Amino acid sequence: MKNFNGYNKFIIGVFLSGSVLFLIFFLLNIFVYVIDIEIQSVVFSWILCTLNVLIGVRFIVNAVNKEQKSFIVSLFGGMIIRLVAVLCFVLLGLLVFRYEEAGFIVSLFCYYFLFLIFEVYFIANLKK
Repeated sequence: MKNFNGYNKFIIGVFLSGSVLFLIFFLLNIFVYVIDIEIQSVVFSWILCTLNVLIGVRFIVNAVNKEQKSFIVSLFGGMIIRLVAVLCFVLLGLLVFRYEEAGFIVSLFCYYFLFLIFEVYFIANLKK
């Protein structure tokens, strides 16, 4: 793992930003009476998106020193696999665990796009 220091910073950034976003959802649940968010659904979406981004970056780190075709296949193949896995877990959360739909989906999108920003930034700085 050539960019180990950058990978450690990435992991710390993901966990810190995820914790801050969780705190925001938690405080919204406590202080804004109109919004009713199930904390279990926020935790589930936090875990799901954290695993998603860590697995995705792991695919990329493993493929970064390969030839361009292998890198692209690994990048997009990993993205498709992760997208299908997230879809399955979203269906699991909604149909099996019966999470409140609005809070679950909003928290999932917030975590997903927040971590996507971290992932793109990590990829952009990977070769440096």
